Amino acid sequence: LLGKSAVKRTFQDFKNLSDQQRANQSNEYLDDYIKTFSDGTYNDPESLEILDRAIEINPKNVDAYFYRSFAYFDNQNYDDALADTERILELNPNDPDIPYMRAIIYKEKGDLELSLEEIEKSLETYPDDPYLEDMKAEVENQIEQEYRAKQVPPDADEEGGIVKRQTYYDEITKELTP
Repeated sequence: LLGKSAVKRTFQDFKNLSDQQRANQSNEYLDDYIKTFSDGTYNDPESLEILDRAIEINPKNVDAYFYRSFAYFDNQNYDDALADTERILELNPNDPDIPYMRAIIYKEKGDLELSLEEIEKSLETYPDDPYLEDMKAEVENQIEQEYRAKQVPPDADEEGGIVKRQTYYDEITKELTP
């Protein structure tokens, strides 16, 4: 197959190919990229170049965007990971796995409200997924904790403040619990 040395080729090498030839060539790059999972280099810059090339040759290669988003996520490059998931949704608006992926990215990024929205979308497709249910409960718990942290009573630092703070939190919890 192509190997990492083929990344050095320029876009000019591919501009005269038909759409089908470009798709085939792009998929060959993708096949080379998938091999990087076995040696653990799937998120290295050189491996990402393979995906960049696959996308450059065929900007409609949804799988290349998916794998690149995964690699970006693994490198904690959440904004680029989200940008690739947006591109996937432009190409395939009904892709059932993208909300799932976006929920995880938003959660790791700390955007809990957006994560929860994506979890809800994913649950429409995968209603019995125990991982999604666990992630939903975890995100809801984190949101509640953040809410509580913002509701610290003004006298919490006074002597006996810990008891006052716990009493205050208990009252808030009663209000939030149906």
